[in-house]
Amino acid sequence: MAAPSPDAASEAVREMYQFRCIVLDVNGAELFLLGRRLMKIGVAAIPSSGFRELPASVRMVLVDALENPGSTIGQIVERTGFPQSHVSAAVARLRDDGVLTTKVDPVDRRRTLVVASKSHLKKIEQARREMPAIDPTLEEALVDRLGPTGADHLAEATTALALLAGLVTPPKPWHCANDLQGVRSC
Repeated sequence: MAAPSPDAASEAVREMYQFRCIVLDVNGAELFLLGRRLMKIGVAAIPSSGFRELPASVRMVLVDALENPGSTIGQIVERTGFPQSHVSAAVARLRDDGVLTTKVDPVDRRRTLVVASKSHLKKIEQARREMPAIDPTLEEALVDRLGPTGADHLAEATTALALLAGLVTPPKPWHCANDLQGVRSC
């Protein structure tokens, strides 16, 4: 594979610098509001399913368990900020639905380890393959925010989201093999 030309490399660096300048001007409150808005756009882009019907707090517990396989209830409580009773109830509900599995921690039998069920991981991968592109939903959000010319920014917004996702998100757990002890191999 040939190395990129100096002009192409310069352009990539210039674009990254412009992106960093924009990101560096965002404060914590703006980042929070952006994240909240992106979450709403993401939920709207997901086809109607059981996930979409879950209360937002249960979805957060599910996503945390998917991102951190082998976590204890206490660790999920720490990361989500929900009371232990809420996390335990959400895990029990998701376990009863066959989405999560639990096991007593062999190291400390007082703790419960939580992971996605193997059948659910397969369903996630299938759903991801069948998931429609976000373009129509993102375009609608851009038009809502910017008016009719918002659609002109679709490619730019999609590229920025892909770049940001690549920079700040960990490997997807459904692409990784894991066990109840949280050992992950990606």
